Amino acid sequence: MLKLITGLGFVVSVFLSVSAFAAPPHHDSRGGHDGSRVRECRQNNRHAHAEVVDLFHRARSHGRISQSEAHRFREMEARLSRHHSALAHDGLTLRECERLGREIARERSEVRRMARSHN
Repeated sequence: MLKLITGLGFVVSVFLSVSAFAAPPHHDSRGGHDGSRVRECRQNNRHAHAEVVDLFHRARSHGRISQSEAHRFREMEARLSRHHSALAHDGLTLRECERLGREIARERSEVRRMARSHN
């Protein structure tokens, strides 16, 4: 039962995280509409994040992710979600979007490392 609750909690947190990335464009702090570069960055981040989540789930289903690694992944997801939520309140600049993209790339690298460590 605990595994089911933990699994459901994880699925909900991933859904909320992905939903946050899919949020509509925001206005920047200067009051103007996000430019096309910011929209493109947001879209790239949304796709990259979905790939990371998929990579994690595939590796876990093949037994290549330990319980402690799954816990670390949930912590990474929570950090990304909090970071993105904070940016959504104030608007999203290109610099902030790119920083979020770098964090997603670090998460991807970490998930790949986790999966390789169990081959």
